[in-house]
Amino acid sequence: PEQKQQIANPASVYCEEQPATVELRLVCEEAGANCEKMVDEDTQKELFLQKQSQLYIGDLKYAIVEVDKSLAMPRENNKNSKSIIIKDDQYLEQPALIYLKFNREATKKLERLTSENVGKRMGIVIDGKLLMAPRIKEPIDEGAVVIDSKGCMARSEAENLVRRINKAIALKVSQNKE
Repeated sequence: PEQKQQIANPASVYCEEQPATVELRLVCEEAGANCEKMVDEDTQKELFLQKQSQLYIGDLKYAIVEVDKSLAMPRENNKNSKSIIIKDDQYLEQPALIYLKFNREATKKLERLTSENVGKRMGIVIDGKLLMAPRIKEPIDEGAVVIDSKGCMARSEAENLVRRINKAIALKVSQNKE
């Protein structure tokens, strides 16, 4: 009889296919009614983040992973998303940089938000979990946020996350056209 291939964790396969949620939320100075407690996946410290997102998946234009140009080649699927083709598996477990590029309206909002909050922390929330909360060093006027995945995910996980983010962006774009 034919044997079926066993999947170690079926839930993880299902989860990988789901579109990702992405939010940028300011870190509160102290606990309050408009804040919720979250654990920073990077440092394992508890922080309080504003309940309301300042920017979210609908504000994104696309997400990409920075890789060595000799190992990968960017491929445009459509005008709203980009993806990366990895040529060599040995680099998949190394950290990567994830670039989140925002649309024109969100770029202005991001610049205003970061200008008004230099020195404060901004939480990057992915799928309802606080991935990290870096300090805003200067206004971000280029409309892109960089997530350094070192310490929190391998390149293969970053690639998967970017695919899921771009899937969510594509779904949002198609919903807006209907």
